[in-house]
Amino acid sequence: MPLHINVEGCEVFFPKHTAAMLGFIEDHIYTSSSCGVSAIDMERGTSIYYIFIYCDLIEERIDSSTLAPLLHVIKVPSEFGQMHSIRFTDLNYLG
Repeated sequence: MPLHINVEGCEVFFPKHTAAMLGFIEDHIYTSSSCGVSAIDMERGTSIYYIFIYCDLIEERIDSSTLAPLLHVIKVPSEFGQMHSIRFTDLNYLG
């Protein structure tokens, strides 16, 4: 089943390798709710342990050794093959 993203009011861009793994078009900026063009292929490349959310509306901060507008870090659950849903109802950003 393809992944669905809801990006109303913002833009989402996946790096080339990430887009291919998540089933989205490479080098494409998503500005509205969209579905991937193919199913997620987690076998493609290495495992994902964290998802980093960046936003150009916040002040940049140190992310490892790089200055970046890091909004949130999500730890990916470790159960392979399981579906997980995370809903953020409160503004919870790194400060």
